[in-house]
Amino acid sequence: MKILFLLLLVVFNFTFAGQVEDRPQEQILKEETKNDNVCYHLNADDINGGMAQQFLNGEITIDNYDGKNNLTVSEIGYFGTSAEYALADLEGDGARELVVVFDPSGDRVIIDVTEGVSTAYYLPIRCYNDIKKDGTASWSASAFYNGIRKIIFSNGQVEFEDIIVHNTYDGIFKVNGKDVSEEECNNALALQREKESVEWIEIE
Repeated sequence: MKILFLLLLVVFNFTFAGQVEDRPQEQILKEETKNDNVCYHLNADDINGGMAQQFLNGEITIDNYDGKNNLTVSEIGYFGTSAEYALADLEGDGARELVVVFDPSGDRVIIDVTEGVSTAYYLPIRCYNDIKKDGTASWSASAFYNGIRKIIFSNGQVEFEDIIVHNTYDGIFKVNGKDVSEEECNNALALQREKESVEWIEIE
């Protein structure tokens, strides 16, 4: 009887192991994360449109926002209706971020996933607008003071690197940190406008 029991146990384990090995990796990932905070298990390369919709539906919580943890989009407290999203490698590190834009303000939330931890950043439209595929974007303090910048995510904070500064009020013009003439600055801005913008996808 004991030998029969051991034989049945071996057959059962072999059969079960074979079933697990045959399961697609994508199915295994979904089963492992479906009852947990999905963002804890996501690699930055896993960000996709489905995540955008889940985030907007409140099905995914963000690990970190402004020192607070595990918040849904409603708990973050943005006003307006989500309008569109884009996926882009804003830092140039090979990992995509998720950008969600809200109507009517045009303000946006950027979700960055680093080492499995998701962080949300809120940016007013004037702070980071007309985003290009290389991660550069325009900013504007006024009609006389504006420019182009790159975004940097660091320890739950967002920082910016100024690429172009166009300040006609004070007569300050810079490109890549160097003082230039107003004409040279305008030429750099013209080249920036020719860059390919990120692809925005309307949220249904």
